[in-house]
Amino acid sequence: MKCPYCGKEMVNGKVKSAKEIFFASDEEKLVFFAEVEEDEEILLSSNNWTSPSCVAYHCIACRKVVMDYAAEVK
Repeated sequence: MKCPYCGKEMVNGKVKSAKEIFFASDEEKLVFFAEVEEDEEILLSSNNWTSPSCVAYHCIACRKVVMDYAAEVK
């Protein structure tokens, strides 16, 4: 994958966590359960019972990580 910032090739990998990974537009709201309100939070990780992770790409030049939460981690 090409970096959307600089155009260089990115390194394919995963972002991993001990718990589910969410994007939240409301920084004050705490997320404890996988009950996600679609307009406020997006569940980014898959395999949440065993090893929560997201498909991700890392740009060494820009020091940016791009995550693909639509992709199922295998």
